[in-house]
Amino acid sequence: MHSLALRSDGTLVGWGWNNYGQINCPSGSNFVAMAAGGDHSLAISFVPFVDITNANASVTYTNSHYSIGGTNSPLMDVTNQVVGTMWWINALNGSYGVFVANETWTIQNTPLNFGTNVITVNGTNTYGWLGSDSVRIVRALPVGTPIVLVAPVDNYLTNQFTVDFNVGYGDAIVYKYLVTNSVPVFVPVFDASQMFPYKNTINFSGTGTVYWTALGYDIGYIDHWAFETNRLTIQKTLTPGVHLVAPISGTRLTNVFACKLLAEYGAATLDRQLSIIAGASWFAYDPDNPFVFNNVGTYRWTARGRTATGWWYAPETNTLIVTTNYSGDNAMFLLEPADDSVATNFTPRFRVLTYGSAFAFAQVSIDNDAFVTVSLPTNFALADGLHQWTARGGVLPGPVYTYAPATNTFNVLPEGVSAGIAALALTALAARKRARRRSMRVNLTSTSVVKAAPIRFSHLQGFPWEIH
Repeated sequence: MHSLALRSDGTLVGWGWNNYGQINCPSGSNFVAMAAGGDHSLAISFVPFVDITNANASVTYTNSHYSIGGTNSPLMDVTNQVVGTMWWINALNGSYGVFVANETWTIQNTPLNFGTNVITVNGTNTYGWLGSDSVRIVRALPVGTPIVLVAPVDNYLTNQFTVDFNVGYGDAIVYKYLVTNSVPVFVPVFDASQMFPYKNTINFSGTGTVYWTALGYDIGYIDHWAFETNRLTIQKTLTPGVHLVAPISGTRLTNVFACKLLAEYGAATLDRQLSIIAGASWFAYDPDNPFVFNNVGTYRWTARGRTATGWWYAPETNTLIVTTNYSGDNAMFLLEPADDSVATNFTPRFRVLTYGSAFAFAQVSIDNDAFVTVSLPTNFALADGLHQWTARGGVLPGPVYTYAPATNTFNVLPEGVSAGIAALALTALAARKRARRRSMRVNLTSTSVVKAAPIRFSHLQGFPWEIH
């Protein structure tokens, strides 16, 4: 005999007789139903369909960009349909982008580096479950040019004045040089005054755009130039050192209403503050806890710090877009306690954000316990230590439940605990998360999966049978 349970966060748990592997529950949090027989188990999950129609390809060294396209699940399939914003990233050079989800889509001119470029496209459905696909584009090394630029990649942006450079030089190159210019001219227009011996780290003195390439001489003093010239842009001022670190301008948060705003303050040590509406109002800087946004919208955040001589302002204002990708009548999202946050009292406040039709009631589950109907916002008395929570709303008749697409983990500490202890608690929290993920990867590897697109059936071992 064995038993299965479907948790509120969409994960599965099993216990009991396991002679045929009936309780080897698959990993993932997108399960919606399960069933059990005497010697077998079955689980159903919905997975958004993302397909890159390009095949893996090899291109010549002259191809510095590549366009890919693909499809999502049909628009009439609302469960597996990809909605909201999709995003892509090239694992080789770190380039990325976002675009609006559609049944068919095209990404123009993804930047390629020399070597194997793995470009992954991602999207989520209305439940926030992830679908993705990848394609490999191999860019050949330039023929007869033994020098290639590795980093910074073209169009690289940074807030740092110290930049690490990496150039691939062929074995024939004996004397190695970097070349920079403040205007977009290309080889061999650079002259000797803009050339200096190659080194991995360069310190710049101010903001602006720099164009760089590499040069080398072989044993016969014949010069060889890199095939490319890359553009590097530095976006901050040195004095007094106040500038924004993360999130970078243009970052989009989808179905997430909390984010750590990180800044550097340099010599500004007396007061450190942030603003999310471009300086119209200010609040104290807290690097350990995420800032909770009360609604969707476009926020423009910046920083300032005070020294003995007065206030100093960051030269940047970064745009941050908070949005949702839900479709249907209503949705519920977690606000606070935010994920990875620290509550410094034993009765933290719980708050959600709802969209669409009004819910007849709201329920909260803490530490995987049963859902409890409450009026939100509300405070719960908790012991110190790590906790998890999620929420759902109900619409009558039925009731029909709508689940928040996340489970937040937070830490409760007694009032007056120092910032240092709080930081250690956050470190322990992150380590526990990593250990939990590793445990899931180790313990749930014996599951077999039978796919029937677009609904995925996970056969949890037992008698051999198929679904068609």
